[in-house]
Amino acid sequence: MQPTGIKRRIDDLGRIVIPRDVRDHFKIKAGDSFDIYVEDDKIILQKFSIIQKQAQQLYAMCEVLYEVLETDILFYYNNEFIDIHEDEPIVAKITTAFENILSEFHPNSFNDVQLFSDISETRAGYSHPIIKDGAILGVFIIFKQLAKIDEKQMSAIKLFEQLLLREI
Repeated sequence: MQPTGIKRRIDDLGRIVIPRDVRDHFKIKAGDSFDIYVEDDKIILQKFSIIQKQAQQLYAMCEVLYEVLETDILFYYNNEFIDIHEDEPIVAKITTAFENILSEFHPNSFNDVQLFSDISETRAGYSHPIIKDGAILGVFIIFKQLAKIDEKQMSAIKLFEQLLLREI
């Protein structure tokens, strides 16, 4: 754990202000919820993610989408990726271009985009955000050559979106 060198006082109501740099780094905005843990003499705040609680279902959904769409699938949430080829969610530094795609509030095709800062390879695909109460909970990323999604594939993606929203 890295100290920031920033000190904050707790006010009379028990509140503490999280510095702007820290909020920006972790993409914390007004209204976000946190889980609070105590470990030895530390208080740990972890940004709450409804999606994180559904990780097993997301792995299963990505596996089925992989079989149905016959292409690689990722699910992105809270700076992590679910990849059916990995046992644990992947944390990777994404490029600004890919971050912009993942923050769109509508489905988006992309071509020849570098996804990760440390990998120069570019990919084509389709992003499909899962939106609830005006917030993006996560994004299905379907990798397709020339980012073309046909009607059958779009129906499958929308079905999984509805299943996921029912679970939340």
